[in-house]
Amino acid sequence: RAFKAATLADWDAAIARYLARDFAGAEAAFRALLARFPDDVPAQLYAGRCRRAAAEGVPADWSGVAVFDSK
Repeated sequence: RAFKAATLADWDAAIARYLARDFAGAEAAFRALLARFPDDVPAQLYAGRCRRAAAEGVPADWSGVAVFDSK
């Protein structure tokens, strides 16, 4: 619980950048979280999503929701 409380504001800021399509800024924010807490799996996941989105782009109707089409 202390971990979540300590990172909540930073997490919210990183997610806001991600949803605003500021993928470079969001990745930097997630990496900053990972510098403090390297085992934060959701931050690892989102940092990777940011990197891919920055490299590949996202569709005009992108909402930030991940859709899995295979298992």
